[in-house]
Amino acid sequence: MPTLAGALLACGGDGTAMTELGEVGELVQPITNGSAYVGHPAVGRLAIQTRGGLREQCTGTLVGAHTVLTAAHCVVDAAQLAFELTLPATAAARASQGGAAEAVRRYAVEAVKVHPEYRADQPNSPDLALVWLPQAPGVAPLMVGAQAPTLGQPITLVGYGQTGSATADGGIKRMTTNAVAAVEPTLLAVVGAAAGRGNFCLGDSGGPVLAAVQGQEAVIGVNSFLVKGADGSPCTDDGRAVRVDSYLGWISAAAGGDLALLAYGVTGDALPPEVTILTPATGVAVGSRVIVRARVRDNVAVRDAVLLLDGQPAGRVVQAPYDFPVQLTPGAHTLVIVAQDAVGNRAQASVAVEGGATGEQGEVAGCAVGAAGAASPRAFSLGVLALLALLRRRRRSTRRRDRPAHGCQETGCPRVRRA
Repeated sequence: MPTLAGALLACGGDGTAMTELGEVGELVQPITNGSAYVGHPAVGRLAIQTRGGLREQCTGTLVGAHTVLTAAHCVVDAAQLAFELTLPATAAARASQGGAAEAVRRYAVEAVKVHPEYRADQPNSPDLALVWLPQAPGVAPLMVGAQAPTLGQPITLVGYGQTGSATADGGIKRMTTNAVAAVEPTLLAVVGAAAGRGNFCLGDSGGPVLAAVQGQEAVIGVNSFLVKGADGSPCTDDGRAVRVDSYLGWISAAAGGDLALLAYGVTGDALPPEVTILTPATGVAVGSRVIVRARVRDNVAVRDAVLLLDGQPAGRVVQAPYDFPVQLTPGAHTLVIVAQDAVGNRAQASVAVEGGATGEQGEVAGCAVGAAGAASPRAFSLGVLALLALLRRRRRSTRRRDRPAHGCQETGCPRVRRA
């Protein structure tokens, strides 16, 4: 099968230059180099033209009416993209293809979102991206599983990659089966391509790892990279896929709601998230600029957390840390954080504060400077000048002693010994 080895390989392709991806719509030319697998109609081919003008390909999965889930490394260098699905042919296409029952339909791409923490040189980074199609293909999307994969779990791989690292037979949709060989914090492993089991290869990158979740087939991983085996072939030994359950919050937020609730594979989750506002505490007087910090947890996945300032949205975070900087005017304010999980369960926490006090909390060279309270800027400045004068006097009298860490004069501040 095809594959994209993120850390090790690039999207499958012939390495030739091209100037256009072709017309959007139904392609009437016959499929070459074998028969296409027509199952899993939501799994399609990403046709890619790189900024360098090379033609590449990856695999993607329709997980919403318009949203395609794929690997970040497939799209970060793309100058042009198109998404292709193998679907039942129209009457016109059947006539032009000698009665072929299937045809490839190409869809334009309007937008691409890459996970903000993806790094090409870091295999463990979130190799995920979403592709937005302005025209909905009208194909039922595959669900995205929210449950963690398990060791030995049977899986299905679908992709448009090659059947071997030295072959040139990519571009055909194929399917194979295997099992989860290892579960890591953000990855799952697929090992081996023998004894009736297959693996992913060049051109399969971005394709789905499918498994039964609560009795329904769902995407549990996105093919990312390969590790070369003892024979030097990257397509027969050890593959890695990104666990989608580890990044459900980002996937949901980036999809902008174009993910059906069943796409999470959690039909019986009735538990809302747990929300705790860590700072500020209720009833305290705070400065005009405040960072509201919260702890948000869920038994499956947190979709997002929203800060409401006096009932009005003031910020949104889709993954930890849940920190919200906010500007407060003088007077009483109510701060509420509303968290939502993968299936829409909600919970909230709130604090009441007195805002707009002059001064802010801060730190000087590692030692905490307490909240300035209602002290004026002039009084604060004078205090700093007095502290500096005290420091100068102490330095003169303690030249041969270990000096405290810069800026720290209080008992308990860390001390450093210079060589």
